[in-house]
Amino acid sequence: MGLLADKYPRYNSILPNSKRLLFEMVMQKGAEFSDMPIIEKRLAETPRLRDECETLDPICYLRAYIEGTSAEWYIIEVGEDEDPSMAFGYCDLGLGFPELGYVDLQEVFSFKNAYFDLDFKPTVLSEVKKQVAQKYGGWTC
Repeated sequence: MGLLADKYPRYNSILPNSKRLLFEMVMQKGAEFSDMPIIEKRLAETPRLRDECETLDPICYLRAYIEGTSAEWYIIEVGEDEDPSMAFGYCDLGLGFPELGYVDLQEVFSFKNAYFDLDFKPTVLSEVKKQVAQKYGGWTC
């Protein structure tokens, strides 16, 4: 299977290899061509792995979720060219114990009902943690 970005030459030249995999995952999930500016902007904004490790309150740029479940991932950084499906962020599997950690986005998107939330606005981690805590009645471990 070739990269879907190959079908969109403009984006092929804009996106580095490390972000083309994310682009492909979004397109496979039925994103519309009109969504491309949003996707392009989010991918361009999202730092590479370990770029934000010194930041006390980093920004979550993307939100992935599995429809019909409470599982969601708030992505802070995405992988380098050698490991483009790896990401780092605030991971909530819906069990009440969200944590910062690494996630393989290819694994997440292997579920047929996994999507990127195109309406999600980049948000600082402290705010995301508050929102997730409210989902669990105001607390998380």
